[in-house]
Amino acid sequence: MHSFSLHTRPGRQQGRQKLRAAGASWRTSWCKGFTLIELLVVIAILAAILFPVFGRARENARRASCISNLKQIGLGVMQYTQDYDEQYPRYRWLYSSGQSWHQVIQPYIKST
Repeated sequence: MHSFSLHTRPGRQQGRQKLRAAGASWRTSWCKGFTLIELLVVIAILAAILFPVFGRARENARRASCISNLKQIGLGVMQYTQDYDEQYPRYRWLYSSGQSWHQVIQPYIKST
């Protein structure tokens, strides 16, 4: 039965002694870092996971912006009807300079 320690492995001391005798540090061969390929693989995996999340967040932001714009148009039309005796803006004004409904309610819409 072998008893193992958490800090040493069988044969590790001999390996260190061989490396020291050869003039190399035991850390250079024992503790190697990540290779470029390994790092690129991890980055690719993280990107594959995060791209759909960012896409959904962008779509939700676009949806919120559209809802806000529609609300502003609705409030502009309501304010217009209050100012013009409950008359909705017409598609084209017959007796004026030919402004469309969106040009008529433009002063009532909050510009951002």
